[in-house]
Amino acid sequence: FLRCCSRARPSRFRHGRQLCTSSEPEMTHEEVISLFQQQGLIRSKRVLEACLAINPRLFTSPTPPTSDASVEVSEEPFAAAEDAANAMVAYIITLELLEKGLEKGKNVLDLGTGTGFTAACMAHMVGPLGRVISLDKNKLHQEIAIDTIGRHYPHLLKRIEFHEKSVFSGFPEAAPYDVVHVGAAVPSTFFSLFFSLFSLLVSSLLFLFSLLCFFRILKF
Repeated sequence: FLRCCSRARPSRFRHGRQLCTSSEPEMTHEEVISLFQQQGLIRSKRVLEACLAINPRLFTSPTPPTSDASVEVSEEPFAAAEDAANAMVAYIITLELLEKGLEKGKNVLDLGTGTGFTAACMAHMVGPLGRVISLDKNKLHQEIAIDTIGRHYPHLLKRIEFHEKSVFSGFPEAAPYDVVHVGAAVPSTFFSLFFSLFSLLVSSLLFLFSLLCFFRILKF
C-alpha cells in the first residue's frame, strides 16, 4: 500500500527521487529531506529529526523485497534504483503514522529487519531508554544491518536487539510492546488481506466476548 502511495503522484516527488537514486546527487541528504518537508511529506518534527540523523544512502539492500523465506542474494546499493526513492517515501510515511507511539522510552517490535534503516530511525526516536526488537529470518539481512548501524551509528546498537527468527513467530519474551511495525513482505496481496481480516475478526470476537462476560457479571 505504501509503495502504491509513493507511485501515485510521480511528479510530486520527482526531484527527491532523482536525488535519492543518483550515484552523484546534486543535493546533500539534508537538502533532500528538506525538500520532502517542503512538499508536505514530513510533518512531524521528531520524524524530521530522525530522517536528518539517519542517512538511508548508508544502508544497503542485499535482496529485493521478499516474503519471510530464503532468497538469492544480489548485492545492490540502496540508492542504486528508483525503487530506493520509493522505499524512502514509504519509510517516511511509516514513521509519520507511528510517530505518536515512538515516544521516548517506548518498546517497539520491528517485524522484518530489511536494510535496518527503519529500525535505526525508530531506535533514534525512542531514545536511550527505549528498545527496538527487530526480527528477520534472513541472517544476511541482519548481519548487514548490524554492520551498517555499528559503523555509522554505534550508539543505536544499544537500543536494538536483532533476532534471527520468523516474523510470524513474534517475540513474546519482550512483550508488551507499545508499537509493532510490520515491515516484512508477504507472498501475495491476497494473503496480506486475508491475514489482516482474520486478525480483525479475532480481535472483534474477543472484544464481544469480553463485553458479554462484563454484562453477565453485572447481572450477578
